[in-house]
Amino acid sequence: MDNGSSVLKHSSFRNLSSECVEIVISQDELCMKEEEIYEAMKDWAGTECARKSIQPSAENMRQVMGGLKDLIRFSVMHGKYFTDIVAGDNILSDKEKVSLFRHFFSSNNSGNTESLQRERKPRFQEKQRLVRFPNLGAPLSIGSVLQAIDFKSSKEVLLHGI
Repeated sequence: MDNGSSVLKHSSFRNLSSECVEIVISQDELCMKEEEIYEAMKDWAGTECARKSIQPSAENMRQVMGGLKDLIRFSVMHGKYFTDIVAGDNILSDKEKVSLFRHFFSSNNSGNTESLQRERKPRFQEKQRLVRFPNLGAPLSIGSVLQAIDFKSSKEVLLHGI
C-alpha cells in the first residue's frame, strides 16, 4: 500500500488477474493519486484485451474492466484531468460522465451522491526522522559488544530505516 505508485506502474501489474487487481485498487490505504490508478487500469485493460485477442477499444476496455472500473474514484480526481483525459477516453458511459461533470462543476452537489467517493488515506502520511544519538558517528558499542536501541511509540509507525 505504501509503494502503490511503483507497484501499479510496474509491468507485472498488467499481468495480474482481475481478482488480484480488485484487491489492490479497492484499498483505502493505497498510496497514490487516483489519476495514476486510472492510467494503470487503462494499461491493465489494454493488456487484458490483447490476452483475449480483441481490439483495445474504449468499449472493450470498459468490458474487460467490468466492476473494477467502479473502484476507480473518479470523483476525487482533479476536474481538469477528468475533463481532458478521462472524458475523452470514453471508457465511462455518457451518463457516468454527466454525473461526474455535475460533481466537478455544479455549485450544488447535494443531489449527486452516487458518484462521490472518499479520498484514499495512506497509513503513514508524514515522515519524521528520529536521531537518538546525533553526535555518534560509529555504531553504538561498549568495548567489543554492540548495543541495541529499544523504543516504543504512542501511535502506529512504519520503520523506514536504521
